[in-house]
Amino acid sequence: MGRIVKAQAQSALVEYFHLTRSLRIMDAENMGKNTPEFFNRLMKRVAIDDDSKIKHSVMRFLRYHPVNEFEPFFESIGLDYSEYVEYLPRNLMFLCDDELLLDNYYVLHNYGIERNRIGKIFKEANEVFRYDYGSLQEKLRSFENLGLRLSLVAKIVAASPRLLRGDVDEFVEFLEMLKMVEIECEWLLENICEEDSYSWKCMLQLMCFLCKLGWSEKQVGEIIKQHPDLLLKCSGRVTFGLIGLLIKFGATKSDLHTLFHQFPQIPVLKFTKNLHTSYMFLSEIDMAAIDIGKIVCSYPSLLGSIELKKVNSILSLLSCGKNRLCQMVNDDPFTLEAWVLGRRVER
Repeated sequence: MGRIVKAQAQSALVEYFHLTRSLRIMDAENMGKNTPEFFNRLMKRVAIDDDSKIKHSVMRFLRYHPVNEFEPFFESIGLDYSEYVEYLPRNLMFLCDDELLLDNYYVLHNYGIERNRIGKIFKEANEVFRYDYGSLQEKLRSFENLGLRLSLVAKIVAASPRLLRGDVDEFVEFLEMLKMVEIECEWLLENICEEDSYSWKCMLQLMCFLCKLGWSEKQVGEIIKQHPDLLLKCSGRVTFGLIGLLIKFGATKSDLHTLFHQFPQIPVLKFTKNLHTSYMFLSEIDMAAIDIGKIVCSYPSLLGSIELKKVNSILSLLSCGKNRLCQMVNDDPFTLEAWVLGRRVER
């Protein structure tokens, strides 16, 4: 189907939802233009004899074959067919017949949550859409009472729909800990992403753990503000994994302090992968375990910042053996910087 023909068919669908079914124009456009799966299924049912009359054909079909409006509605809020099919009402076809669903949908949208993100809320906390009139609005206001701006509440709810179920104790503790480490709520607004999901408990535990390593609360806050990824990526689980890996190699509190105070501007997940790759490199050149431990603990920032070539490539390019490589790295670990991907290696 050509672009112009498709646009005409979608226009007919929008007119049907808005003029015939009396849906709000923005909802009609969202359901008519942002539902490719539903649209394709519909077009397979429409008899089209002449592309120039596509709009008329679609309108005529819809006049005699009303569609199940819940299908394009669920897809328009960001759900795939496999995700919403089990929630399709058995005895309803028209959205206006499910007033609670629509009312709670409008509460969320009017609060600033984009339509295509409301599907995530439905998927993770669908009982929210059965809340009685006014209940969801009160729930959202309760977050504002914690001192959060409306725009931040919308972002937090979109990222963590389960908060709307009522269990907010861990989230409140997390906010209190943020204040203790001198991080303002505006920092959250700037750094959290609605597409991610967060464990407030895990992030709270990470901040507490960093404090137990000997940093002051203010220092913990400064580290997090400089590197938000440490706290927010996978809710801090990546950082926990990084710390655990270093401790296995014998890293001390002092080693960890040095690393996080000098942490490079690189995503913590990539840093951790690079560190592991560097360890594998040292292991593959048959470096003694005690020497590997010393280098990992003494130069974690270096090992996490570089992406090394394969061992066989280095051996071939340098025309030397593994023993020579071990000697070179032990003499000067920064030699590794010359063997990163994309850099020409000199013999």
